[in-house]
Amino acid sequence: MRSLLLALDGTPGSTGLIEAALGLAGRHGAHIQATGIVNSDWIKRPQAVPAGGMIFKQKLELRELTAAENAVAASVQAFELAAQQTDLSWGVCTLNGDPTEILRDAATEHDAIILSHDACFAMERNAEDLAPCVENLIKLEPRPVIVLPSGGETFVSWEGPALLAFDGSASSSRALHFFAALGFCAGRTVHVVTAAPTLGQAETIASAACRLLSRYDCPDARAIGTLAEGAASTSARILDIAKAVGATTLAMGAYGHQGFKTLFGSCTRRLIQDSRIPIFLVH
Repeated sequence: MRSLLLALDGTPGSTGLIEAALGLAGRHGAHIQATGIVNSDWIKRPQAVPAGGMIFKQKLELRELTAAENAVAASVQAFELAAQQTDLSWGVCTLNGDPTEILRDAATEHDAIILSHDACFAMERNAEDLAPCVENLIKLEPRPVIVLPSGGETFVSWEGPALLAFDGSASSSRALHFFAALGFCAGRTVHVVTAAPTLGQAETIASAACRLLSRYDCPDARAIGTLAEGAASTSARILDIAKAVGATTLAMGAYGHQGFKTLFGSCTRRLIQDSRIPIFLVH
């Protein structure tokens, strides 16, 4: 990996996200670009206003916009202070507009995007849903999207074992190759878990993926086979395996698995919300 795009929305407790992003860039010797985004498009969106309510709406918009600008400015300043303590190549900017469009445009010159799973960019969301921008990026962005737990919840390490969910589908194959080609498997143990109708089939598929990883400086790639049959919670099963192997990173394709197809839908959202380790996602 040569360049990483960090998205900042001013969410309280962004220190953990910033430290994790700088740590990842440092591990790879990559440039890091932090982009603070004020979602002015959402704050100023057209809304039905009762007669005589336009002045109130304008005052409310101004208050929300000012609050968003202050929050983003604080996150940007925190990044600058932290980045100055490193030897990394870095840049920072603040932009106004739709966060998905801004990040997709900016991503052209970067290898991956990293952001918090609860990066709402001033938008509302239900507790069981992903933040809208996060879900849009996962679905629309061809580059890897690295989703971190809420800022400050856990210590993030990029050096420990990784778990890669792979079943041979297009999205999981892209995740496998990006994870390898960008150097995420280098120098660490990677467990590859595959779900198939039989354990033999699952282990065969996982072993093939392990052989690829071994050609990308992965010193220890281990195959795990599991049955592709109903489970109380597929997301819980993945997280249980991650915990059992001591994984510090989880990698997978999104919205298109075969063996793990029940995972990618509502369970994708559950997994991202419940995970306490970074998730490397590729659609």
